[in-house]
Amino acid sequence: MCVQVLKKKKCSYPGNCTFAHSQEEREMWTYMKNNDLHDMDQIYNMWLAQNAHSRQSDEAALTKGTAEEKKTAMPTDYAESLINFYCHLCGRHSNGDRQWEQHISSERHKDRVFSCEGEDEALMWIYRFPGTCFKLCPKLDDGCSDGVSCDYAHSPEELQEWRERRDFLRKKLARAKKDMFIMPDEVDFGKYNFLLQD
Repeated sequence: MCVQVLKKKKCSYPGNCTFAHSQEEREMWTYMKNNDLHDMDQIYNMWLAQNAHSRQSDEAALTKGTAEEKKTAMPTDYAESLINFYCHLCGRHSNGDRQWEQHISSERHKDRVFSCEGEDEALMWIYRFPGTCFKLCPKLDDGCSDGVSCDYAHSPEELQEWRERRDFLRKKLARAKKDMFIMPDEVDFGKYNFLLQD
């Protein structure tokens, strides 16, 4: 069933969606697939044949297409391949390549890639998220007034953790690209760009 129809009662992809929009439609597609029926005309012909009890009609309705006849793809044929369009980071399903590419290019998704939710390493970190400057704060001796909004580290231990986190996030990004959770040619990560610079 179409996730959008189940949640919002309306699909954003009418005519292009490969999921059923009602229980009846799902049952019809399943019946057609199980009985090797490729279009509604075949079902209508079969119904006529059964009602008329005509052997001639039965043979015409149940005759399978010739080798040259194009096999009609049923939406249920694609159901297994669409399992790959699920983002476990965001908990979102996508109905195809285009929607998937839009999702993994969104700022919200990139935030999830760079967040460390559910990562064991995140439990070991005790300092704030890295600032843009991987150096000790020059105002540290005089008492930095910027506090947690300072772009510099406020101790050698914090600076060391920042470096470890940067390395971890770079590896996580590489894994996300490999697993197609980020477009392979993506270079703009907005507020996280500084983590990718040396």
